[in-house]
Amino acid sequence: MMRQVFSERLRKAICDTTIQCVTAKIAINITVSIGLAIISPDINLSQYDLIHAADLALYQAKNEGRDRCIIVEK
Repeated sequence: MMRQVFSERLRKAICDTTIQCVTAKIAINITVSIGLAIISPDINLSQYDLIHAADLALYQAKNEGRDRCIIVEK
């Protein structure tokens, strides 16, 4: 639960930030998709399994419409 709260706060903070483009004289709002993976220590899992799970979560967030957080736990 705390992980979801943190990732949503981070996503919202990024989305609430406006970037000023000096050359074009416009303001740009950005969005972010977050894929977060949590795995319990296991002799059969490596750091690559964690990275792969986070990568899959990120692509799931993008496929579901972007600008969202997806958390997977193994």
